[in-house]
Amino acid sequence: MRVYALAVDVEDALLEYLPTVYHLGRARWALGRLGLLDFVTTIAPGLRDVFLTGRICQALQTSQSDGARYDAVVVDAPPTGRVARFLNVNQQVAGLARVGPVREQAESIMEVLRSGQTTVHVVTLLEEMPTQETVDVVAELRGSGLPVGGVLINMVRKPVLSAGDLTRPSAGSCLGPRSPPG
Repeated sequence: MRVYALAVDVEDALLEYLPTVYHLGRARWALGRLGLLDFVTTIAPGLRDVFLTGRICQALQTSQSDGARYDAVVVDAPPTGRVARFLNVNQQVAGLARVGPVREQAESIMEVLRSGQTTVHVVTLLEEMPTQETVDVVAELRGSGLPVGGVLINMVRKPVLSAGDLTRPSAGSCLGPRSPPG
């Protein structure tokens, strides 16, 4: 079995993305040389996420055109509070850009994200706050039309008490509530 990895740096994704998708070769040089990436992504806050999801989809399309095929693509997304916004940013961009390559690219990314090929798995901890966040993000993802897969629980610990320890205490046990004296 082979495992391939692709680390996507936002600045590299932008510099690679502009000339290939939007045919803006000189803009790539200017952004890289003058350090304008932070400026551009500050003006349009969701732009970073657009570049990241666009780069992932571009890698998938390139691999398929080369005859290669990924069995699975795993993306380490932002924390649960931001994951639905991260995955839906292209829909928002498509709504803002009525025509042109920006809209076309955003729509093609959303097509991949909503396809039968995509499943969003959520990773959580077995603690109160992360569990509640997981319940919330699953509802948000489903409400956004994004396919939800499984919930993976990270850092599961061995039980402190055995199944026998969890039985109901007997009437004379000091663990149960006591009746007031008589």
